[in-house]
Amino acid sequence: MRSRTAPTASLLVDLFTVQAYGDLHAVAPIVAIAAISAVFSLICHLVHYEALRALSVLLPAVGLQARRKVLLVVSGAVLAHVFEIVLFGIAFWLSLKFDLPALTDISFKEAFYLSIESYSSLGTSGGFPVGPIRILAGLESLVGLILIGWTTSYTYLTMREFWNNH
Repeated sequence: MRSRTAPTASLLVDLFTVQAYGDLHAVAPIVAIAAISAVFSLICHLVHYEALRALSVLLPAVGLQARRKVLLVVSGAVLAHVFEIVLFGIAFWLSLKFDLPALTDISFKEAFYLSIESYSSLGTSGGFPVGPIRILAGLESLVGLILIGWTTSYTYLTMREFWNNH
């Protein structure tokens, strides 16, 4: 049996091995952060899907020049990404409000910046998350990578359709 001070091999081991901490209450923050991460990830995927779908419906209907439609797509996608970053910033901030032992007391502005760093896979420059909040930061990086790739693919398809139409 490991002592309480021994570093764990991974959060997955911590999650499924209650004996790592000696009681179930120590595992609860990990489960809570994993649940918050899953919910906010799903919300971001739905937001992104709806944003790209709305752009697909809007593009044929607007009376813009073809190349300006590409700018509309890029602007709409950037707004969707910013909204998703804000959502994950709320997730970081909420984890503190529910007294989950994750970060020091930070403002929403700092949580938003942490979210930008995580979403873009930039990494952290002013410190890094410790404890269970690493689940949220890691998942946000994965979600950001997927959604940025999705936007890139959608923008490419839009450019292929509209770029040479003058």
